[in-house]
Amino acid sequence: MILAYSRNEIWRDDIILWHDVVRKSPDKARPYGALGVAYSNKDMYDEAIKYLTWSIFKMPSYDALHNCGVVYRKKGENEKAIYYFTRAIELNHDAYKSYFSRGLAHYELGNPHKAIMDWTTAILINPLYKDAYYSRGSAYLTSGRHDSGIKDFTMAIYLEPDFVDAYFMRGNAYFNTGQYEKAIQDFTKAISLDPDYAKPYNNRGLTYLMIGKIDEAIRDFDMAIALDKDYTTAILNLQKAFEQKQRLRLDPESPDASEHSEQSRK
Repeated sequence: MILAYSRNEIWRDDIILWHDVVRKSPDKARPYGALGVAYSNKDMYDEAIKYLTWSIFKMPSYDALHNCGVVYRKKGENEKAIYYFTRAIELNHDAYKSYFSRGLAHYELGNPHKAIMDWTTAILINPLYKDAYYSRGSAYLTSGRHDSGIKDFTMAIYLEPDFVDAYFMRGNAYFNTGQYEKAIQDFTKAISLDPDYAKPYNNRGLTYLMIGKIDEAIRDFDMAIALDKDYTTAILNLQKAFEQKQRLRLDPESPDASEHSEQSRK
């Protein structure tokens, strides 16, 4: 009974478990890789890399290489992450998750074109991979390719109808292309799915402001600030809305000549 209790204690913690396995099977690669993943799950990234590297040294495997890339990306060391994702892909050309993750690393390094190429490959391998559509759509949006972004966000929503961020980002794309009613619909849907998400309120408020619905805009900016008291963009937008309302009160015939920068939607 004492031995059984001891073993149960070991199984309660993956790190202790895999240290035990490594001690008993020091020549096998897989336990080192599993121990690295266990450390990564505890956000102990340096230890994770040490054991994943040992696993790769003993026997390079797709899982160990991919997981090493994941840990380096978590650490913000994206160039090293790209190296390991590339090695993983060399072992498994259908590894859509490695293409996806390498795309994230490229994007974070400021290489949207390479990121789009990797996400496109991930989608070709797995056409139902919603995260790849969403990420590629975001890259299209920041590159000014709004119509392509809308298509990708729409596909992501088709694959996951409650994808809050996809509705929010598609709303931004509609806003950028002057399709304000559609933007309002998407921001409203995002709010209905996550009522505590401040950004859709701010961006819907800005959209209302663009079409002259100032009172609706003020309510949305107020709500965004209530959810996030440090939301500087919403605070500035609320000030603009009050200023615009005051101008209209003083001169109802004045045209709305206000301009709103990209910063107003962040």
